[in-house]
Amino acid sequence: MKMYKISLILSLLFLLSSCGSPFAPVVIAPTDVPVLSSPSDLPKSLAERMILWNGGVLSLKNPAGKTDTTSPEETFGFFRISSDNHYMVYRAQSIIADGGLPKLGDDKIMLWNLQTGQKKILVSKAQSFPNAVLFAAPTFTPDGKKVVFLVSWAHADDLAEIDLASGKIQRLNVNVLITNFGYPDVSKDGQIVVICKGPKADTASELCLLDNNGKFVRYLTSEGDPSPGNGLFTPDGQYIVYDSWYKLYKVRVNGVGRQQIAPCGMLAPDLVTDAYTLVTCYVSQKPDCYALFIASLDGREFQRIGYVEPVCNNQ
Repeated sequence: MKMYKISLILSLLFLLSSCGSPFAPVVIAPTDVPVLSSPSDLPKSLAERMILWNGGVLSLKNPAGKTDTTSPEETFGFFRISSDNHYMVYRAQSIIADGGLPKLGDDKIMLWNLQTGQKKILVSKAQSFPNAVLFAAPTFTPDGKKVVFLVSWAHADDLAEIDLASGKIQRLNVNVLITNFGYPDVSKDGQIVVICKGPKADTASELCLLDNNGKFVRYLTSEGDPSPGNGLFTPDGQYIVYDSWYKLYKVRVNGVGRQQIAPCGMLAPDLVTDAYTLVTCYVSQKPDCYALFIASLDGREFQRIGYVEPVCNNQ
């Protein structure tokens, strides 16, 4: 298993266990749903996209359902592909020897050109945030011009953004308590959705809407979940699609109109287009396997992508 898979699983286990709450019961995908046998059956907005799948980059228009490119070995748990399929941004952390024992080295946010294979360091923790503990959850702005990511210190968390053209790095000084690695997503208007501490004096976290300066606007959810899934904006910026208790929902940016759109989910939607979302769902637990599905944002369609084989973790 690749390092980034191991680190992501460990991160998620820590995230869940640190909340003092048991795991939510896993929801298995229904079996009596239509199966898409080729990319020609996909909505065009999905067929043109790429995702991270089983240790590599999968083009959904590949009828073989196989990954085209293996992810870099140094990928450390967090990654996002740009909407134009040209780049992947990810967190990298080197392993160095310290007296014969492995030790984590510098934390970096990296940009990987999927067409040329060239990799570029966007920000180094040692150079730009030497007192920070870690980076997490880098994501592109919709125009592809900036990358937003989490910076965590011993007793504080914040979001920062990198201008890809100039290389300028700026803290947003978010005025809400970010939790669960934040997992920010940015709308076309610059608003940000992030996981934050809920309004009650318990361990629950919710989704928060921030303005384009990183300042709190409102809570979008009231799930009471200590380990909620992250949310993604629809392209028009009017809705957020998110996972809660292994099911997929959408909610308006004004915090109303919550609607279930998929009977299952797995921490987060993989991507969201104007009318559909791609979602990973468990299909079994013994062995522990998951597969790809699509759901329409109106909640009327739910289908399995049959030409992409499920991934099983404990076979």
